[in-house]
Amino acid sequence: ADLQTHQLLELEDIFASLEQAPLPIVLALDQVQILSNTAPSAGGGIFLGEGGQLTLNNSTLAGNRTDHTNIFPNSGREGGAGLFVMGSSYSNSELVSSVVTITTSTFDQNVSTNENTATGGGAIYMTTADSSVSISGSTFTHN
Repeated sequence: ADLQTHQLLELEDIFASLEQAPLPIVLALDQVQILSNTAPSAGGGIFLGEGGQLTLNNSTLAGNRTDHTNIFPNSGREGGAGLFVMGSSYSNSELVSSVVTITTSTFDQNVSTNENTATGGGAIYMTTADSSVSISGSTFTHN
């Protein structure tokens, strides 16, 4: 198999593991490119579920899209073409807030639309204020 096929198979294995993992998810990405993906409602590049933790370092999210088809009408799950953060959840009766740390990364041309009209969160969209986000040394252009 060529390199692209090999990388795709590795990603499929990772996603299969994540589907079986207990929530919340802890994900660390270093020197990755997440490019030109489309989601029907939220998280074209990355969808971080409730109470999840994401560390993104020296990475690029570019050209990702959300084209709102209202698969989650009135749910607040619309936007975040680059990164969508769901917010908090309860684990063992304790509130667990999502935590996002982004360093030296680039968000470029991530677009969230609803019937060809721009909507919220081209680069990043967070559903609740109780989540934590820290961004340093990063670039946001044309989102």
